Amino acid sequence: MKKSLLITLLSCLMLTAHTQQWKELTAADAKVAATQVMDAVKKVKTLDRRFEQVKRSPMTTTPTVSKGKMHYESPDVMLWSYESPYSFSMEIRGDKMTATRDGEVMKLGSKQQMGLKSMMKMIVGMSSGNSLFDDRSFDWKMAESADEYKVDMTPKNKNVKRMFSKVVLFFDKKSKDIKSLELTETDNSVTTITFLSL
Repeated sequence: MKKSLLITLLSCLMLTAHTQQWKELTAADAKVAATQVMDAVKKVKTLDRRFEQVKRSPMTTTPTVSKGKMHYESPDVMLWSYESPYSFSMEIRGDKMTATRDGEVMKLGSKQQMGLKSMMKMIVGMSSGNSLFDDRSFDWKMAESADEYKVDMTPKNKNVKRMFSKVVLFFDKKSKDIKSLELTETDNSVTTITFLSL
């Protein structure tokens, strides 16, 4: 009895130790932290990262895991390439977007293109810092833990709102690099993208 109680207590302590403790920042502190993050982001001229994407949907029991690479060039070039479990890439250069599957350019319907373009432009805007803390595009609030900033963003843009009800970004507190992002879709599917070094 004592042994099982001890194991239960130790398990609870271990779970508590791994739980991230977030403290919401005041408006003034959030503004200072946001400025620091934006200043760091705007200094980035090119960025190459691997990523792992995990999508959890209320319609399925098993999450979908995809892996790939992203390439960003300031101010408005982004290449987002999935390598597994399929080959698919999206490239945006200014206002022009191209989608390629298995090496062939895809013809997208206007609704599909608008959705993908809105998502890619949102990622480009966040990568460049231009729409990261833009009050016209998002309502946002910020929290901090010992080593990260978390930014909860609610879209205002109608095209983005059609796809996502919430976007959450996680930044390394010291380097200000983006570590991961969570996209909650209007059907309550949640996609988590974790960025890794090449």
